[in-house]
Amino acid sequence: YERTDFVLEDLAIQGKTTAQVVAGTGTRTPRGIYISRSGTAGIGTGKLDMRHVRLSGFDVAIEVGNTLAASNCDESAYYSVFSDRNGTFFRCNNAQGLSHKFYNLRASQTTTVFDYIAGGKLAVTDCLLTHECTLLQLRNDESTGFGHNGSRWVFRGVDLDSGARNSYLLNCESGIDYYGHVIFDGVHLSMNGSDVWDNPGIHVGDNMTVVVNDICNLPANFVSWNCGSNESTIIFNNPKCYTTVTAPADIFKTSGSVGNLRCIVNTGFQYSTYALLN
Repeated sequence: YERTDFVLEDLAIQGKTTAQVVAGTGTRTPRGIYISRSGTAGIGTGKLDMRHVRLSGFDVAIEVGNTLAASNCDESAYYSVFSDRNGTFFRCNNAQGLSHKFYNLRASQTTTVFDYIAGGKLAVTDCLLTHECTLLQLRNDESTGFGHNGSRWVFRGVDLDSGARNSYLLNCESGIDYYGHVIFDGVHLSMNGSDVWDNPGIHVGDNMTVVVNDICNLPANFVSWNCGSNESTIIFNNPKCYTTVTAPADIFKTSGSVGNLRCIVNTGFQYSTYALLN
């Protein structure tokens, strides 16, 4: 896709046959949709309008750029898109991945939903995860891939089905400044009969602020970090915690975490009561 203002609507785009997709057999196609800037001067790309589309059977379903210099100037919108049985749903490797907006996104049996090697911004409104996955992965491959004019990822309404227990809402590789602002506004964690996750649900990197508003069923040891300097902060506002969390410190996994992370918890509630965290 090398042009601008194109519409994809009412489609199923598959990298394997339907029988292979359903059975989990066959080999995935490397990528489904590739957005790259044309060599034609003056034409920005990535102005894509996608509605009611299912993508299945790809290593990467949507890939936006493959170098920092791609300069796509992306400004795309996606409505009621379904990622089913992909390795990665959406990958951005483009310093001018300026604005991608998703509405009513569903992800099933997808290992990584959003994979950022470079770029931002991203806004997702109403997202359902049905299987264990990483919702937002930030990578350290490109030291100049993130900056002050982008690096903002916002999720408004994240629902995790019981099968999505142990998912990462955010996972950051270490050793790079993200200049990032990540917001999760309204998160419902389904616990699947256990009050403990096998891994943290948020892993914070360098030079970023993470804000989590109104999360429900928050377990212990949910946040870990690898921060090389005193630049990163995480803020929880009004968390409703699960059974073993009685104090703010229970939310944070200090064992195995590296460096300093400023942790703020405002008005947290204990499980099945109006009692505040101690």
